Amino acid sequence: MILNTIKTGLFFIAITSFSFANAQQKLETQKVQNKRAIKSFKALDTNSDETINLKELKANYKKDEFSEEEVKTKFLKMDTNKNGSISLDEFTLAFEMKKKSAQKTELKQIEKNKKATLKKD
Repeated sequence: MILNTIKTGLFFIAITSFSFANAQQKLETQKVQNKRAIKSFKALDTNSDETINLKELKANYKKDEFSEEEVKTKFLKMDTNKNGSISLDEFTLAFEMKKKSAQKTELKQIEKNKKATLKKD
């Protein structure tokens, strides 16, 4: 009985330690992503007013050869409060959503590859 209690306690300690380590890793990853978002935001905010307007976004996306309509659509999606500018919070949120979307796409591709591999075997 005591041995089972000790095993159960050790199991819970191991689970808790793993969860804590995983949480720390996620927090560190989030910090790095936030730094990247802030750096990108500052690069786009060419007039340093702590917001990105449509003109600033267009100037950046012209380099990447997006159409004006595509840039405007991206801007409207990021401007969640519809005040005509993108704040750091809005930009960071869009940055995170883009990352999550990319992760979902990557997971779908992995699943597709697994299914294709299983069919070959």
